Order: sequence, then C-alpha cells, then structure tokens
Amino acid sequence: MTNLTLPGNNVTADSFDSNDPYHSTWQTNYTFRRTNFYGYYPTNPSSLTSIAAPDYTTEPYMRKDNAYIESVGSMSVGNLDICGYLGSGSGVPSIGPNGAVGDNVNWIGTGTTCDPRTPANSGIQPGHLNTSFNVALPDVKLPTNSWTTAPIRSGAQRITYGTTNVDPNAPYLFSYVITNGAYGGTTNYTISAQVSDSVLIKGTNINLYLPAGLNFHGAIATVWIDTNSDVKIYTAGLIDTSGGGSINNITRYAPAFRIYGLPGCTQIIFGGQPVLTTFVYTPEAEVDLAGGGGSNYYDFVGALYGNGIKMTSNLNLHYDEAITLQGLCPKLITKSPTNRVVNPGSNVTFTVEMSQGSPVTCCWYFNQTNLLFTRSNLAANVTNASFTVTNAQVTNAGNYTVVLSNALFTSITSSIATLLVGSPPMITAQPTNQTVTIGSTATFSVAVTGDGPLTYQWFKGTNVVSNGTNAIVTTNSVLTLPNVQTNRAGTYSVTVSSAFGSTNSAGALLTVMPGNLPVIIVQPTNLFVHAGGTAIFSVTVTGTPPFSYQWFSYKWAGPWFETGTTNVPIWTINSVQSINTGIYHVIVTDAFGSVTSSWAHLVIYTNFPTIDIANTFTQGNFQFHITGEPELYYAVQSSTNFVNWVPLYTNVSSFYFTDVTSNLFPYRFYRVAILPSPPFER
Repeated sequence: MTNLTLPGNNVTADSFDSNDPYHSTWQTNYTFRRTNFYGYYPTNPSSLTSIAAPDYTTEPYMRKDNAYIESVGSMSVGNLDICGYLGSGSGVPSIGPNGAVGDNVNWIGTGTTCDPRTPANSGIQPGHLNTSFNVALPDVKLPTNSWTTAPIRSGAQRITYGTTNVDPNAPYLFSYVITNGAYGGTTNYTISAQVSDSVLIKGTNINLYLPAGLNFHGAIATVWIDTNSDVKIYTAGLIDTSGGGSINNITRYAPAFRIYGLPGCTQIIFGGQPVLTTFVYTPEAEVDLAGGGGSNYYDFVGALYGNGIKMTSNLNLHYDEAITLQGLCPKLITKSPTNRVVNPGSNVTFTVEMSQGSPVTCCWYFNQTNLLFTRSNLAANVTNASFTVTNAQVTNAGNYTVVLSNALFTSITSSIATLLVGSPPMITAQPTNQTVTIGSTATFSVAVTGDGPLTYQWFKGTNVVSNGTNAIVTTNSVLTLPNVQTNRAGTYSVTVSSAFGSTNSAGALLTVMPGNLPVIIVQPTNLFVHAGGTAIFSVTVTGTPPFSYQWFSYKWAGPWFETGTTNVPIWTINSVQSINTGIYHVIVTDAFGSVTSSWAHLVIYTNFPTIDIANTFTQGNFQFHITGEPELYYAVQSSTNFVNWVPLYTNVSSFYFTDVTSNLFPYRFYRVAILPSPPFER
C-alpha cells in the first residue's frame, strides 16, 4: 500500500492461525469445521493453559504476535498496539504516545489483548521495524470462466446454521441467492448491474464477478456467507457497506470469503459491524475501515492488501496466518536480486526473496531475453528463486531480472540486478624512489593492468595526498609534486581500484635535499662531418660542482650505448666513419641529482651532394637530378638573393626534383643541404 493511517485508540493488532488447533479456538459441535480443519479467532480466552495435543473441547490462550502492518508510503500508527512488526518504505512511521509495536511477551504487555502477563512498553521494540519495505502488488486476473448471470429471487430466504435458525425473528430478504453443489446451480456467477440488495452465498467454491461493484450505503442489505459455504468476489467497481449495510460471514473463517479488486476498483468502504471476517486483496483501491466510532469496538479478522488503508474507528486487527500459509495471497518480492561484481571464471548467484503466498513460476531474464530459451551457461536453473551463472565471462555481463507468475495474479518483475565481469587491477611497474632538491618537482608513477575504469588514490604514509597547490593529479597513474619542500619527504604509495577489486603499490621513498639540480644552458648541437674528420659534442651547465658527464649514443636500430665517462662537458670522436652516424645525448649529475640533455644528430658523409641533368620544360617547369650518399636525407632549397633560402623538397639520395613554380620567378637559385636523417630520430 502507498499510505496507511491507523489512529486507533488503545486497540490491538495481533495474529492467529485458523488452520492450527494450537493457535485458534476450535468448535466441537460442527462436524464440518472438524473435518475441514479450521478454527476461530480466540475472542474470549478463559485461561493461559497450554495443551500438548489438539483438544477440541478446550479454548486455550492461543493468540500470536505475527501481525504485519506494512506500507511503502507514509504510515501513521496512532495508539495502536501491534503484536508483531511494522514495515515502512518512507522512514520511521509516526506512532502515538500509547502506541506499541513488538512481541506479546517481552514488549506489549499489560493492558492489551496480546498477553497480560508482561510489563507494558510503548514505542517500537528493536528488531520489529523494517524501514526499507518496498513491494509491488500485482493485479488480479479475472478467471477465464463461463459466467452465468445470477437470477433475481423474490421473497424471504431464512438463513440456517446447522439445524438452528441464526436469526429467526429478523430474516433478510435476499434478491440474489448464489448456490451450487448440494444446493444446485453452477460455480461461476456474475451480476452486471451494481448490487444494492442482499446476496446469499450458499455453496462451495463459488466465484462471483461484479463488474459494477456493490453499494449498500444507506441500505439495510447484506452479503451473507452461509454455513459450510465459501465465495471469491471479483469486483471492478466500488464496494460500500457503510451506513446500514453489512457482511455476515457465518463461517467465521476468512478464507471462506475473499474479495479481489480488479483494475478499476479504486475504493472499498466497510461499515461498522461487530466482526468482519474476510480476506481483501485490491491493489488499486483505498480501503476505509469506517464505523464503530466513539467507545465502540469491532474486529477485522483475516488479511487486507490495498493501495491505501484508512481506519476511522476503534478497530482490532486479527491477522489469520492461514491466508498466507495456504497461498491465497500473491507472493511478493521482498528483496530483489542485487548487483554483483565478479572476476572471469567465477560462479555468481542471483537470488530473489519472496513473501509466503500462492505458488509462482520464476523465470529469469538477461538483458530482457528469457533465459529459458537460451543454450548457454545461463540456462541451467532459470526457473528457481536462485539463479547461478557458472564460469562467468565478459559476455555474461549485463542486466538480470526475474519475473514471478501464477494463475490468479499478474506477473511481478524484480528490480534490475547488474552483473559486471572483469579482472582486478594488477601493478606491473611500481613507483620508484626519488631524490630531489628543494623547490624542484618530484614525480611518481605506476603501471597497471586490469579492466577499467581504474581509479587511483595516492598516499603519503597513511594520509591521502589531495590535489592542490602542493600536488597535481593525485587521481591517475602519475603523481606530480611541484616546488618540493622538506615536509614532502616520506614514503609514497598508491591504491588502484576498479569495480573488480583494488591493489596497493609498494612504497617509494622521496628524499628532499638542499641545493639545485644542474641546469643545461647550452645543449649539444647537430653535427655534419666529412668521413675521416673529427666530431665534437659539448654541453654547458650551471649548478653546484663537481659535475659528472655520461655520454650516450643510439646508432641505427640498436640500443642506447654508453660511450664513456669524462669530467669535462666535451665528447670528441676522431676519424669519424659512417658507423658513427647516430643520435647523442649526455646526462649531467651533481650531488643533488641529474639532468638529461636534448638529442644531437651526427651525420657522416663522404661526398658532397651534386646537382646534374638539368632540364627546362615547355610548361616553364625546371627539373634537375640530385646525387648524394645513400641513406642520407637531403633538402632542396631555393633563393632569389643568396640570403634567404626556402626549403622546397626533402628526400633520400638520389632523386629527381621538379620545380613547378619556377616560371613564377625571373630567376631562381638552388642548393642541396644534408639533414639529420629521420631513421636516427627517437
């Protein structure tokens, strides 16, 4: 239900079980009740005696404390004493100063009908409130029966109970007498017009369909369920028995009188009467329990499901647990399957939790596809309340739901449970120790594999490193600490997380030293040297001496090669040959750290490039041939004044070049320059 108002004044909600001789008052003078195994709510307990075996001649104290008052919306309990439990989908419900919720031995206590032996408490007993109650009531399906129009009767029909008249002095006049079995007639009846006259039910397994409902408001009329009879009323319209109307369930057995509200039934009003014994299920209707005002009390015995319930009278509520145990109400989803995150190859189980109720068929769906018709690792147990994906793979990731279906009620679909399948993060390269000087920048990094998205959180010791003026990008794989001061010294680590798990890196030590790192103010430059000549690379550095220099070269597709160590910033190569062609750089180190120079190309040539075979074409284009060293790159340049040279074309020797714009100039000069070769660049 979406809202619940129970402003009862010192009245009680409790439970019993009409199918259990230990928890109901059994009658001994009616063979039908003994044969069909049900009893009444114990209205007048005479003792607290317990019985060890069924004794149909004793009325023991057998009231229970399993009343369930639940609402997905707002709830006002008032001063009602609830021997049982509250369920709320909108937080802690409002409860009056004299209201109490709990069990009948340890909480409710003195002054209530639950158990007068215990001390009284008010408020809610711990463990008796569920603040996450959230269920959806399925609609009722109208049986696909062949319906017979109920005949209108005339004259009085006296109601008998066994061989004794129930009320011989005030017989009701019944316009409709619904009978079957030993009384004749069929099982399925319908009354198309709104019912406003009395109806007698005299038979078993009767279905009565009221498309326009029933309205006794202001009329002396009744629905009378006779001895040994039972009926299920399906209504698409209003039911109102207030202002003079009544319902008389002579069986005093709620499952014998059931009211199912079909779509279109939006209100049911029950007027005041001593006892109303019925089971009402109407998912779209608000149910008003009116009448019995002032100091008068009356009892509702059975169970009630509705879109809203409002009680404006002093009403005792007695829940018959047999209604649920016999499966007369629908199974409701009390807990949908939950999201799961697993690694590939794992088994994962989804489970739907349901209340007691009528039997259902479970069918699981994957991304809205019925798994009953698949032939994969998903199809083995798709009709159970628990469903297992074996050897889960990425292809099994997606949305899972379960649909509960049965013959009487429409299907219920659970909330979506999402399955994520992936590998947890794994660190493949740990952060390394760093030594920096005050005012410089420290950088830590980590390399990780695993299914993303990945998140990173860096720590100094056990403290989180936050983004700000003293840290940059603390939530990815690189941590940068600019303008480092001595308080930044310490051990740094990172936690890498994803939906599939998390892992912690090893610690990396940051050492902060005074002084400055060396600074290169003149970088090594590219060199073009004739074979047999001398190549000299140099670097100019400032900082805190002494410096050490380590030169490196990269030749063709080989690895970086350590050429040697000197104490001067010059590296000289005598009698260079083509094998010396490559890229060179130097690492300069002082007491506070190291710095790496930029790269410089060394190009060795044997002969100067030549220009020959010049041709002029009728279109004004000028073409010539360039010959040079194989594998060297040459740039064709042009000028009109021998001062400003413009690059026109680059290629490997030898090649032809055609200047298609030469006709735009009165004259033009050309030259060929040797370039650092791209094959040596890294």
